[in-house]
Amino acid sequence: MFEIIYYPGVVIIFIILLVSGLIFSSLWFMDVKKSYKKQIFVVFRYDDFSSQSSPDLDEVIIQTLQNYRIPVTLGVIPNMAAVNALDPREQELVPLSSDKIRVLIEIRDTGFMEIAQHGYSHQTFREQTQGGFTEFVGMSYEGQLKRIKNGKAFLEERLGIEITTFIPPYDSYDSNTIIAVEATGFQILSAGLMCVPSESSGLRFLPATTDLLHLQEAIKVARRIPDPKPIITVLFHPYDFFDGLQPLTIQEFDKLLCWTSQQEDVRVLSIGQAVRLNNKDFGISQLNKNHEANQNTISIMPPFLKFFHPSVYLRIKTISRLRLISILLSIAFYFFISIFSIINARIVHSLISSQFDAIDKIYGPFATAVLLSFLFYVLRDTTMGYKGFTVLVASLSAIIGTWSQ
Repeated sequence: MFEIIYYPGVVIIFIILLVSGLIFSSLWFMDVKKSYKKQIFVVFRYDDFSSQSSPDLDEVIIQTLQNYRIPVTLGVIPNMAAVNALDPREQELVPLSSDKIRVLIEIRDTGFMEIAQHGYSHQTFREQTQGGFTEFVGMSYEGQLKRIKNGKAFLEERLGIEITTFIPPYDSYDSNTIIAVEATGFQILSAGLMCVPSESSGLRFLPATTDLLHLQEAIKVARRIPDPKPIITVLFHPYDFFDGLQPLTIQEFDKLLCWTSQQEDVRVLSIGQAVRLNNKDFGISQLNKNHEANQNTISIMPPFLKFFHPSVYLRIKTISRLRLISILLSIAFYFFISIFSIINARIVHSLISSQFDAIDKIYGPFATAVLLSFLFYVLRDTTMGYKGFTVLVASLSAIIGTWSQ
């Protein structure tokens, strides 16, 4: 019959890869647990505080956060578009009212809530059909600089503090935005988990990674990932409480904050606090690495061997190690598929040959034709993803096994 020792080299390589991946990942997981006390940082970012936002809703949300002493970064729009922020046509702008300024001064005086600038007017610069809503993308550097500078001066003059965090509306910005934001004196830019269109910048970047509805799930994911200091940034807006498929009630919001405050391994910070606490991190490279890790750049990698999740922001060192572990285990997985297919093909061939001598001569070509037909059928309308590559490896290995008697 068939003996595995027929392929000693393949088996040895498979065992080496599998053991190497398991040992490397195990040692690293143990190293993380021994060397660090894991702490998950959660940042709440509340956007769209403006002259047009509901004062009653703003008050309830801010008071609920204060009840649990939970810091928040408040994205404030200096001059909100009066009619419709999604209409790029010229319209009147409504600056923050004295009542809203008074609320912000009270927030400032709490000492643990951060006020950030959220664009200038939040009015889109183009139609959605032209590439999506944005206040800045495609605008000249001079135009962006003027709006950002005027908005910063407006807020700082009325609040008597330095604004250090900038949040572009629609989480949309380009290289001119980065240059203008840095030139205006900001230190931090918070948008989405996107690739930064710039090679270098002195800014720190801390993107939003999840929403209120998925915060608990994100914390569970962060606990599984072997990073001693993972960060989750929760983005929410006023409309999350009255619009959408699953609007959140204030009672649910209160319950979520209560639960978060009770987690011993969770520390809640504002964006500014998180960046100051981990000052060596949050550069462009970290943002780009997190973006690449979650873009499924290796499409043939099995999903159960991907350790990244867009809801958790990781250090560069963690990303590099997790990627290496994923690659090693993926190679071992496909070696296993290959060996399994070869062995089974040889066993089937041996059984048929021993019972039907006449079939033995045509079995190889026949089995090859069947496997190739199956392969072409499976891959006919499919890009080479994990499933397609698994079928490819299994089919080609079975063909090798069929002809290796």
